Amino acid sequence: MSAGAPQANVSTALPRAEEACAAAGALFAEAQRLEREAACCEAASRAAAHADVVPAQATVRLGLAPDEEATALIAAEAAGATERYSTGMQRARTRAADEVMASEQRRAELAERKRARGRRLRIAAAVCLALAGAGAVAGVAWVQTGGFTASSQLATADVERLINSDADIMDGFAKNDYVEALPYRLVSATIERTSEEDGVTRVEASASIANGRFESSFTCVLEFVRAGELGEHPLIADSVEASGAGADVSASAWVGRVVEVRNVRTVAVAGIDYDDELDGASFSPSFDREHQTCTFVDESTVDLWFATVGEKRTVSYRFDGERWVKAGAGDPVQTVTYRGLNGFYQPDSSGAQAFETLRIEDLDAEAGTFTLVYDKRATGLLGDDAVSGTISCAITREEATPSVADAEQEDGAVYTFEGMGTSSGGDGAASVSGVIGADYTIELDLAADYTRKPFLIGAETPDTLEVSGTFVK
Repeated sequence: MSAGAPQANVSTALPRAEEACAAAGALFAEAQRLEREAACCEAASRAAAHADVVPAQATVRLGLAPDEEATALIAAEAAGATERYSTGMQRARTRAADEVMASEQRRAELAERKRARGRRLRIAAAVCLALAGAGAVAGVAWVQTGGFTASSQLATADVERLINSDADIMDGFAKNDYVEALPYRLVSATIERTSEEDGVTRVEASASIANGRFESSFTCVLEFVRAGELGEHPLIADSVEASGAGADVSASAWVGRVVEVRNVRTVAVAGIDYDDELDGASFSPSFDREHQTCTFVDESTVDLWFATVGEKRTVSYRFDGERWVKAGAGDPVQTVTYRGLNGFYQPDSSGAQAFETLRIEDLDAEAGTFTLVYDKRATGLLGDDAVSGTISCAITREEATPSVADAEQEDGAVYTFEGMGTSSGGDGAASVSGVIGADYTIELDLAADYTRKPFLIGAETPDTLEVSGTFVK
């Protein structure tokens, strides 16, 4: 029997041989009957011929009566049929014995194969245990011809190696807006299912990558073949050549290509690194991982001679699954802390010379209020315009306009003040309005009541004194 022929089942071999023997016996019995009939007919025909044609010659040759000759011929033919039957039976018995012997031989061969297979399985198990102890993953494949071929099965390490070699995956799925571009690493890879078709092992796997700024999870479809079979799979061969993954590997190593990546989900695991529109030295946003947002409070200060001006603006960012985007910036909020206004001020213009004393006191740094104390010396013939008093003032910060551009401070604003107070003369009222200038100066317009005295005769009358000028601290 050829090596590729199906193996006979020993349990059915003997019954089949016995059936063959019985069939052979029936066949030869039928042959015997037919031969007897044929012999009888042939003998009768010959007897008739001899009786009708050559009776004399037959009598002389055989020395028998015609009827005796026929009887002798029939007996001879019967003897021949008996001999042929014996020969046929002998042949049938021989073939039946051969079938029985062949069946016994096949049964013995199968038993031996079972014993040999048991030995090989024990050897294979010992090899697997040894390889497992060494940390290797291996498999033993049983083939129909009764032999084994040792071959490494596709493992997670093969999937990891292929994913690591794919630039499209390892470059990441998120854009690097507002963050530093950092290299990705493969965090995990799991084989979900495998299938085989036309010599290609198809794998569906789940995996994740991360780089300290983002983490992406995804599923992918991969195709693998042995390196020695790349010539039969041009698509995989092209991908392997492009990635360089097939260099210096054995013919039995698994190589492949990434067919598809899907179900990508990316989250930010850290906040943004910079914003070119903001001061990089102080940029330190807070990160909310749960809501995938970043918040930065942009603060700046400007120091003026009379105040410190601070500005705060909240800038927010959000991660949309692919990149960081600026969600918006709130309106700036200014804070002004006043300082340095308290003290004496000297006249710095002709109009201001009328004041003997001008000073600011009781400055409230947060509210921007102060008290202006004034004392105007007496002038004129009668000296009746001497007046003094106090005025409560409040400072107002406003955006600079062309009309007051000369009073604009470094923060782009103009600081004015005004107030109402008392006077020592007249109706006892005073008022002032002014602006804080540069380089420790103030400019003001002051009006104060005083009492005008009569010249020689008459009554005193109330009047208002108005003074404008620049003062320097």
